[in-house]
This record gives sequence, structure tokens and C-alpha cells, in this order.
Amino acid sequence: MTFHPFSLIITLLVLIPNIIFSLKPPASKPSNLPKEPLPLTIIENIGRYGVFIIPLFYGIDVSGTCEIIATSLMGLMLLIYYVCWIRYFLRGRDFKWMLLPFMRIPIPMAISPILYFMLSSVVLHSIPMLIFSLLLAAGHIPISWQQYKQSPC
Repeated sequence: MTFHPFSLIITLLVLIPNIIFSLKPPASKPSNLPKEPLPLTIIENIGRYGVFIIPLFYGIDVSGTCEIIATSLMGLMLLIYYVCWIRYFLRGRDFKWMLLPFMRIPIPMAISPILYFMLSSVVLHSIPMLIFSLLLAAGHIPISWQQYKQSPC
């Protein structure tokens, strides 16, 4: 098995705003948010660790048409994700901006990185990356959706 440290760029590009977030958490967070269901949290975390680790074992290959399209769509998903993070920071780090729709995309800060990771499975030629992306989606999207529905957005 070969290590591909350069492929970690896929993970790092999603982690950059999360690192900033850890240093600057929400200025306001509703107290009435529902507790995250344990099974969904477990599934989400398995998926999260998987999408962060799997790129180490697969090289990036953008040689074919499918890979070029996937890379372009990854860029679009990353752009949406970054724009939503910028919106959150510019609007005073109010928690609701992490959940509010963007361009009619519901919970875009949950959906865009998941689609990004799913698309990365194409450029990595990695079925495990797709599986871990689906696990991340199975936990993260319902949790985020539940928070959206319960928060005063």
C-alpha cells in the first residue's frame, strides 16, 4: 500500500474554515437545539474520520473527462462552502448562518462538503471514499436538518 500525502489537500481544503471556526465559535447559539441522536453521531463520525484518512491511500488522478468534471464540481462545492463560511463570519458568527439556505440549497454548510467528498471519490478512484462520504451524509445531514428545523432561523 502506497501513501499519497498530497491527496490530503482534499481534506485540508474543507478543514481550513473549520480550524478558524474552532478559534472563533458562534457568538450566539440557541439553547433549545435538540440533542444529537447517538446513532447518527456515531455514523457521522465514522464517515468524517474515513473521508479525512482515505485520501492518504489514493493518488489524485484528473486524467479523464469524468475526473475533470468531478474536479470542477468539487471546486463549485468548495466555493459554495467557503461563501457560506464567509457569510457566517461577516454576519457576526450567528449560529443561524451555519444553517440557513444559500441559493435555494438547504443546509448548504452540510450538503456542499459532503458532495465535495463524494465527488473526490471520482478523482481518487476510491470506492471506500464514496462509502465514507455516504456514511458522513447519513449522519451529518439529518443532524443539521434537525438543528435547522429547531433553531429560530
